Amino acid sequence: MLGDLNCPGVVGGIDSKLSGFVSDREFEQLVKFPTRKDNILDLVIVSPEVHFVSCPGSPINIAFSDHRLIILSLDVTQNRSSTTTYTYRNLKKIDTTQFINLLRASPIFTHPPTDPDQYVTEMDRDVTGILDIVAPVCTVTKRCPQRRKADWISPEARNARTESRRLERRYRKTKAESDYVVWRRAGREAVKLLNASRTNYYADKINAVKDVPRKTWKCINDMLHPKCSQILSSTLSAVEFCKFFVDKLIDIKKTIAVNLINVCEPAVPPPLPTTAFTVFSPVSLSFVSSLIMSLSKSSPVDIVPVSLMKSCNATFAVLLTNLANCSFASGRFPSVFKSAQILPLLKKPSLDSNQLSSYRPISNLRTIGKLLERMAQAQLRPHILSSPAFSSVQSAYRPCFSTETASVLLTNDLLSASASGAPSLLLSLDLSAAFDCVIHSKLISRLTEDFGLEGLPLEWIKSYLSSRSLCVSYKGNRSGFVQVSDGVPQGSVLGPLLFSVYISPISRLIARFNLLHYTYADDTTLIISFKDQLTSTKILQDCTLELSNWFMFNGLLLNPSKSEAIWIGTQSQLKTTASVTPNLTIASSPISPSDSIKIVGVTYDGNLNFDKHVSEICRVTNFHLRALSHIRKCLSIPSANAIACAIVGSKLDYCNAVLSGVSDYNVHRLQVVQNRAAKVVLNVRGTASVTQLRNQLHWLPIANRINYKIALLTFKTLVCHQPHYLDALLAPYTPSRSLRSDSGHLLVVPRTKTVLHSRAFASYAPRLWNRLPQNLRDLAYLNSASTNPDCFPNLAAFKSGLKTFLFDTSPSVLVT
Repeated sequence: MLGDLNCPGVVGGIDSKLSGFVSDREFEQLVKFPTRKDNILDLVIVSPEVHFVSCPGSPINIAFSDHRLIILSLDVTQNRSSTTTYTYRNLKKIDTTQFINLLRASPIFTHPPTDPDQYVTEMDRDVTGILDIVAPVCTVTKRCPQRRKADWISPEARNARTESRRLERRYRKTKAESDYVVWRRAGREAVKLLNASRTNYYADKINAVKDVPRKTWKCINDMLHPKCSQILSSTLSAVEFCKFFVDKLIDIKKTIAVNLINVCEPAVPPPLPTTAFTVFSPVSLSFVSSLIMSLSKSSPVDIVPVSLMKSCNATFAVLLTNLANCSFASGRFPSVFKSAQILPLLKKPSLDSNQLSSYRPISNLRTIGKLLERMAQAQLRPHILSSPAFSSVQSAYRPCFSTETASVLLTNDLLSASASGAPSLLLSLDLSAAFDCVIHSKLISRLTEDFGLEGLPLEWIKSYLSSRSLCVSYKGNRSGFVQVSDGVPQGSVLGPLLFSVYISPISRLIARFNLLHYTYADDTTLIISFKDQLTSTKILQDCTLELSNWFMFNGLLLNPSKSEAIWIGTQSQLKTTASVTPNLTIASSPISPSDSIKIVGVTYDGNLNFDKHVSEICRVTNFHLRALSHIRKCLSIPSANAIACAIVGSKLDYCNAVLSGVSDYNVHRLQVVQNRAAKVVLNVRGTASVTQLRNQLHWLPIANRINYKIALLTFKTLVCHQPHYLDALLAPYTPSRSLRSDSGHLLVVPRTKTVLHSRAFASYAPRLWNRLPQNLRDLAYLNSASTNPDCFPNLAAFKSGLKTFLFDTSPSVLVT
């Protein structure tokens, strides 16, 4: 859009509401200079898809107008197509019966080795030999098309389009009226068939993956935003990438060695005793079969494709069950699964593709090796999570714990801290290449002393960590393999769990300073209340210094320059922070607080009004809606609804429990996005009633979507008492004498001192829960004795009843 919009704001800017409107839709306003006197009145607003060779520069005065001239150059260049050569096996034409018969007659079935390494070697050799018979390797060279192949065109539609073009050529030649009539009739029929073909294609793709959320999201994302090929650097090589990734870890070790001179290791209180874990149980055939069927895609380093494993599930389940039991019984992890192939991917399209630091290493491991890890994790994780040594505030890689529960707890504590009358400092700590710097000897010691691993399980973990290697693949070339002596494998199954074990002592270290803290994988967050400026400043310095020293003694490097801090509190509380800011240090390094900070996908600001978080949601959802509107005419209503719910509704619902009690203005901004989504899905324009459109789609309005999520979290917490940190915030109401409310399953509503405090989960959730109908509250206590954190009895009934109740209830009367 461009023109004289006449919406001036402050000097050198535009109106703030117009600026918010533009940023919410991910548009960009290009004019940065005054276009009439001192005001910016003439605007050029572009979407992300529009590219310019040059944006507006300095103003140009012209004689016949009091407005200045704006000149832009549009980029319409087109790159030439390139060619690529690749090899493949035609797996779709494999006779699975023949493959299974040959595999069952091979030595891996008739005479399986007992050594894990020999077993994997024999299995790879036999499977590869059989594949060479039933699906030989083919080499193909083809041109890379600049356009996506139109897979959606059916044979009937393609033939109709060909016939229409033939008739058009005949008419152009003869100019006869009869030929014109025939051509136009054939053209209309071709268009009708093409539209039907595309509609059926999209519907079939969505229905094929609708039962698997991860596949649904990926399918829809690829449908709306076709991925362009990665921009590959012409100057970098696989060897340079490999050297860069290795040298980065060497530099971290050198920095730690210099900083540890004359530094004592911090004392960490020992954990409570735990039970021993001494043996792996035999793996069942049914469990391995279910793991195979849950696989989604193959790894680039796989010898056995995932699609073949799933089509021959019963046969491969036997092979992998034998492999797992052989590996666990010998305490050895197969060596062939210890090699990783690193693929460098550009972090952002805007970064310089010729800079090594612009790339992120993506690790690829063998799928069968990852299946073996999942079998081990199924037995190790329950023991580790139940151990007293495991950090109680670690929210990653645990059933019933998620980024949502972590953000709800963090927001609850920040809102509750406002009642203290003093501002709080929210501190997010950053570690440099944390997963790659784990010292194996210290990890083994921690597993033994703190978590009670002994015998064959401990030997298996030692074998899993030792003698690992990696190489880098880039532009079809591979570097040599490099031995890796430290770190837990990224892209692995056990790596994240082992890393959580490794850093578990920091919770006991931080607890010595009586600070609220939270961990999610390698992200550590602290909250420090500044009731007493001098005392709080010293606690901050001492805690972060000891934490930094502990990290360095364990091979990890705290990066103060990338750590972030922000003041949180009411308007009056934040006015007192100016005198404290110059004295803030993290591990003896000064830090300047930011205006906002992003933690587990939620953007926090100083007043906790979540303005920037809502702006980010609006920006991303409008980006997806714009893409959906481009293909909406080719979708049926059910398909469009599925896309909107998967890729727009998920953004509106992500961590929306933290938005309890936010301003009506922010709720309205999100509601505008949802209303637009409803109009796009139903293909309605103009001033139609958005309430009727939402009801037709059975969508709750934004305010009640927030209440729905909070009530659902409360229900799950009351059923299985997990996560424990949310369960501690919910206390059953017990009257002092016998009343009818004894059996009402109500919760205690704590008193609040400030408006911010009343928005906390500990206060908001009980008020909302007590307003729910009795029959919904009762569902949380039926069969609630179940201790399985993955099982929520009556969950479907609660969701259905809750949604029905919220449809008939105004948000304003739910929480007062």
